[in-house]
Amino acid sequence: MPTNIQDGSPKAFGAPTGLFKMLESVSCNLCRSKKAFFLSKVLISPIREVSTLVKCRNCGLVYVNPRHPVKVEKEFYASAYHEAQKPEVWKEDRLPFFKKSIKKINSYARSGDRALSAPGREKLLDIGCGMGFFLDLARKSGWEVKGVDISDSAVAYGREKLGLDIFKGELKEGKFADRSFEVITSWNVLDQYYDPLGLAQETARLLKPDGMAFFRISNVHFHFPLHLIFKIVRKFFSGGQKLTEPTVFHIYMFSPRTVKKLLKQVGFKKVIVRNSPFTPVVDDVKRLVGKPLNRYVGLFLFVFIQIVFYLSLKRLILGPSLFVVARKHE
Repeated sequence: MPTNIQDGSPKAFGAPTGLFKMLESVSCNLCRSKKAFFLSKVLISPIREVSTLVKCRNCGLVYVNPRHPVKVEKEFYASAYHEAQKPEVWKEDRLPFFKKSIKKINSYARSGDRALSAPGREKLLDIGCGMGFFLDLARKSGWEVKGVDISDSAVAYGREKLGLDIFKGELKEGKFADRSFEVITSWNVLDQYYDPLGLAQETARLLKPDGMAFFRISNVHFHFPLHLIFKIVRKFFSGGQKLTEPTVFHIYMFSPRTVKKLLKQVGFKKVIVRNSPFTPVVDDVKRLVGKPLNRYVGLFLFVFIQIVFYLSLKRLILGPSLFVVARKHE
């Protein structure tokens, strides 16, 4: 059972004292409450530090507390994050998702009575665009694209190798004009950003009336239960072997309910949440089935969670990541 925590102080969560010399306590980003339930000790991804996962007693948002100071997080994403793998690896891992995403975006934004504008004239902004592989696909699909990222190496790659228009810095520093874009995308940024509420507000400001935002975020309803199961497996059934835990804990872990609440709070009128397509990239899965079969494992799992989704009348969204579509008020 979760422990009832009356305040957000680091000592209240029972982790090693030395750890918290590097971390700082935060309140809930969604409702600003400092009261939370302790859930579990987890490994923060991708910074790879141990901290505690908590759940706000007021609004239900799950987040890591304590965590690295904002300055440390910015420095990590500006340098080490994109330099950990070669561009070819980044592209290979993400391209299948990007291809499916641009098809979804074109379907939502360019079809029916709600088409945003004439094809070829729409502007798309990708927040946390990295090296620009998604932007490159969007451009080939007819979008006028811009990107934002804080990574020196990623921005340089996107500009020099792909010829993309990418602003280096945070979104607010770009000083984009109000109502500049028909579509804004953000793939696994909202859940890793130190202020997701602020990022959502800025996204709403930059969208044209009736514009659309597309997000991909980690799903707490997948990762936390699997984390608990894996703890039991590792303790009683691993046979002493070191296993890679198939879970990812970013500093914010959204559920369909909490992400809807956040986006509607900043002015989005309709929010749709679905299972995001995925491909397992856990090392133990690759070793077990081999790299060629890894993609088919992902396809099988996605079909399974989609069956659960429809059998539950679209109530159970249990995939590793959530695909979120939000339309701004006119």
